[in-house]
Amino acid sequence: MQESTPLKGRILNIVREYYDDYYEDSDGRRRRRQTFYFMIIEVVDPQTGAVQTIKSDPYRIPLQKYIGSPYVQVYTDRTGWKHVVDGFQLKEKRSDPDIPLENSNVYLKDFNEPTIFIKIITGIIFILFFLQIFFR
Repeated sequence: MQESTPLKGRILNIVREYYDDYYEDSDGRRRRRQTFYFMIIEVVDPQTGAVQTIKSDPYRIPLQKYIGSPYVQVYTDRTGWKHVVDGFQLKEKRSDPDIPLENSNVYLKDFNEPTIFIKIITGIIFILFFLQIFFR
């Protein structure tokens, strides 16, 4: 960060991605699904006017719940491949509106949520359970 000047950037999207992590324990092989959040940031070079879209390093927290402004500062190393995002403006209150995002998949269905099939089967089991209680 000391070697480069910050460029102004704007968060276009926050993307949620899932990665399966397999590990071995005493019971056998297990899978753990991990969630990572990435920012898609548009950076404009003030000297040339060139627009570059970059993807941030992964974050473990849902960023869209805490960021109050889509404008950030982006530092780039000499090679142009490594970026550091800084200058976040956080929300004053939790009830403040979220930043506007373009086609974000952050709000898509959560894979950890039960499927519709599981919900229907659970509902049928509850209905049969209550019918059995009433008709005894």
